[in-house]
Amino acid sequence: MCSNPDLLGSTLRDEWNFTGHVVSDCGAVSNGYEYRQDGIESLENASARAVKAGTDMNCGDAYSTSLSDALLHKLLTADDIDTAITRSLFIRFQLGTFDPKAASTGANPFASISADVVGSNETIALARKAAAESVVLLKNKEDTLPLFSKDAASKYKNIAIVGPAANDSLLLLGNYHGLPATTPSALAADGTMATPLLALQHRLHQTDINVSYAPGMPVIVGDGAWEFGFVSACESLCCKLQ
Repeated sequence: MCSNPDLLGSTLRDEWNFTGHVVSDCGAVSNGYEYRQDGIESLENASARAVKAGTDMNCGDAYSTSLSDALLHKLLTADDIDTAITRSLFIRFQLGTFDPKAASTGANPFASISADVVGSNETIALARKAAAESVVLLKNKEDTLPLFSKDAASKYKNIAIVGPAANDSLLLLGNYHGLPATTPSALAADGTMATPLLALQHRLHQTDINVSYAPGMPVIVGDGAWEFGFVSACESLCCKLQ
C-alpha cells in the first residue's frame, strides 16, 4: 500500500480528490524492504518509492534513516520530499498549531478549549452515544435479544458470555490508544475499566440470574494465561452470548 501509486495517487487523489496527507502504519515502509515486497532491495528504495507514491509521513524511522541516502542516490528528488512535507505541514496550519495560542487574538480557534473538557460528563455521554449507535446486530437467533422484557424482567436464568474480548479491557482498547478517561460508573470494583462481562454482572447483581464466562480461545496462540473452559461454561445454559 505505501508504495502503490495507483491507490495513493490515481484513486485517492485523482479519483476521490483527497487533498490531505497520508501516514503509513508503523513499520509499514521498512516492511517493504524487510520482506522484499515488489522487488524492493534496500531501505532507501523502500522509502523513496513510498514518498513518490504518496506516503507523506512514515510512522517509524525508515524516512529519517534513509531518505538522505535515497536523495543522494537519486532515487527521488527534492521536489518529491517538498511535496510530502507540504502536505504534512498543511494540516498543522489548518489546525492552527503554529498560530498564537492566546485566545484573545482569535487566531487559534482551539486555544480557548481547556483540558477539563476531556473526560467531562458531556464528552463521556457523547462517546457512549456514539458507541451504542455503532453497534450492528448481525443475527438474533430465536429472538435471544433483548435479554429483558418490557417490564425489565429477564427471560433467562442462566447467561453464558464466551469470547476473549468480553473481559479484557486492554484488548477492547486495542493499541495506539491513550489513557481513557474514566468515571466511577465506568470502573469495576477493583478500579479497572469496565468490560462487557463486568457491565452485565453489574446490571444483574441484584437478580437471581447466573452469569458464566469463558474466554473460549486465546487471542495469541500459546498464551498460557487463558483457560479454555467454554464448553463447561455453556453446558445447560439457555442463553449464550458470543
